[in-house]
Amino acid sequence: MSTTHLIICEFCDSVYRRAPLQERAVARCSRCSVVLHHASRADLDAMLALALAALIVLAVANAYPLMTLSVGSKHSEATLWRMIVDTYDSNVAPIAVVAALTVFFFPLLQACLYAYVLLPLRRGRVPAAFVGVMHALRQMQPWTMVEVFMLGLLVAVVKLGDMATAVPGIGLWGFAVLTFLLTVLNSADLEELWARAAAIELAAGGDEDHLRPLPVEAPPELLDADAATPAPPVPRRIAAPPRAADLGLIGCTGCGLVLRAGRSGGSTYCPRCDQALRRRKPDGHRRSWAFLIAAAILYVPANVLPVMRTSTLLDSQNNTILSGVVELWENGAWDLAVIVFTASIAVPLVKISCMALLLVGSGRRSLRWQRERTRIYRLVEFIGRWSMLDVFVVALLLSLVRFGILAQVQAGAGIVAFCAVVVLTMLATMSYDPRTIWDAGRPAVPARQPEAVATS
Repeated sequence: MSTTHLIICEFCDSVYRRAPLQERAVARCSRCSVVLHHASRADLDAMLALALAALIVLAVANAYPLMTLSVGSKHSEATLWRMIVDTYDSNVAPIAVVAALTVFFFPLLQACLYAYVLLPLRRGRVPAAFVGVMHALRQMQPWTMVEVFMLGLLVAVVKLGDMATAVPGIGLWGFAVLTFLLTVLNSADLEELWARAAAIELAAGGDEDHLRPLPVEAPPELLDADAATPAPPVPRRIAAPPRAADLGLIGCTGCGLVLRAGRSGGSTYCPRCDQALRRRKPDGHRRSWAFLIAAAILYVPANVLPVMRTSTLLDSQNNTILSGVVELWENGAWDLAVIVFTASIAVPLVKISCMALLLVGSGRRSLRWQRERTRIYRLVEFIGRWSMLDVFVVALLLSLVRFGILAQVQAGAGIVAFCAVVVLTMLATMSYDPRTIWDAGRPAVPARQPEAVATS
């Protein structure tokens, strides 16, 4: 049986046969309930339209002010790049670098690379450097934070309500549209683009051994991945699906190709995308613990030290993250106060606690609550970037509140520590391998995989 029709769950290592799905249905893993694949096929024309529209909207959003702030006869306005430059000049260069990468460069590169890939694929050609571009698209997705920046704009408008008159600009509406376009574009399955490119190369008489999945003898007990959403609970009488480690299979994390693992030793690379093939992330637990401990240490100064200092003619005050939440609540914006408290205080603490729980459980090879722990990991992975909200709010206020002796905002040491906490917790989550949750009770799986070979 060819591995073309096999799919490996990236969260629990279960192996399934791909099965045709009805319209709008999804296939879910019966072991951990993760979505395996969707019924819909990638519409190259629609994706290209979204990418080109995102480029146009991004240009508009950067050409016009995000908002205008007025105090008496004085006016101040900020574009995205003015915000980045002002933040850099405020002795918080790390914040400026993070904002430039996550709100400008990564979204711009994503839209450009999607257009670069989709234009030739529509015409039946595979673009040059296709492999590198696809890897770049996959790596940039978690770090593109336009939607978090958009929420930060709304919070900044409310925070400035008592200090001055804030008027949203065209740039703000541009980022609102850009948020929608990139969200839809990034929801596309990149594995379908890999498969489309492979089909084009094979049709053109390319190197079949390089592009075609390697054959493998698989046992008949593989389950069809054809569960429709919402996934029903799995009856206990149904046997759990086999795992790739038990079948001698390995899935490429770069393009989703399923290969048979060899026995001769030595590392190998995916024949389709050149990604290094590994059973488990090498030193995943150690790296995750290192990032997590560093984040836990910095969490204290991030919440104790002021994130910014606000000065007016009447008084000046140091604002911590918690005092900013209280200020929003007292101003009547209780909904935004709840959002900021959740994203900036509760979420980092929950992420640190949950990741510690997952690492301890995997280290002890615990058999308890495996499905629940997988769900916890998926939640932590999803909410990780939203903690960047306060970082963007402070950067906006640094750029907007520039009225000399009337009003001024300065960055505090707390915001740099908080930004580091967010980045470190995201790195800890990315370093962790959720498949180790399900390795309990089984022989230890090596991180590095012997070379993948074909069978005759």
